[in-house]
Amino acid sequence: MKNIGILGLGNIAKNMARTVNLMDDVDLYAVASRSIEKAENFKEEYFAQVAYGSYLELLQDEKVDLVYIATPHSHHADLIELAINNNKPVLCEKAFTTNLEQAKKVIALSHEKNVFLAEAIWTRYLPSRSMIDQILESGVIGNISLVDSNLGYNVADKERIYKKELAGGALLDLTVYPINFTCMFLGSDIQKINSTVIKMTSGVDGIENVNFVYDNGILATFNTIVYSRLSRRGTIYGSKGYLEIDRKS
Repeated sequence: MKNIGILGLGNIAKNMARTVNLMDDVDLYAVASRSIEKAENFKEEYFAQVAYGSYLELLQDEKVDLVYIATPHSHHADLIELAINNNKPVLCEKAFTTNLEQAKKVIALSHEKNVFLAEAIWTRYLPSRSMIDQILESGVIGNISLVDSNLGYNVADKERIYKKELAGGALLDLTVYPINFTCMFLGSDIQKINSTVIKMTSGVDGIENVNFVYDNGILATFNTIVYSRLSRRGTIYGSKGYLEIDRKS
């Protein structure tokens, strides 16, 4: 039995807590928030054993086997580093970090300390991933020429979306999913990236159109928006047909 600790107790942490409570080989052992009252309430509602009023206290608990980081992504890099330095394996919610420099730093630290580190981008672990791979490998849609995907929700009123200091905006909250969808099947040999952004009044990105041009001539295009609901659909076009994936994220 592995003891799980959760850092940050918002809505995504509630989803994880419910999931962990349905599993047989892991236990929701500890939860932490900057508010001990919030942590205690979360502990009672989701049947954790221990509540902490600071993230460091949880990370110093020797009974914690793995931590799930569910804070706003503006705090991810610092908490990943703190967890690894306390020898705690880490599953970090998306977006993994807010920039490339942070990502390289924490990945290097995980290698140096030999501590597990992964991003919790759940779509990579769905059974549909293997099904799509099999369809593409069968050649039934022919040679891929274009991948198109979109994702949009009406979430612009949430602090984590509109606040710059929380690394808000469409890119880190939504666009990571179409990027992940594209790279799962096309890889990362990208020759050129084009993007168009429309900003919100707070200065963060509200709408994005992004295009990846691959070395082999394939084009991937995706659109994301934080104040409209889109179809959440991805389409892979080939020389013989196309494959549509609903609710790809």
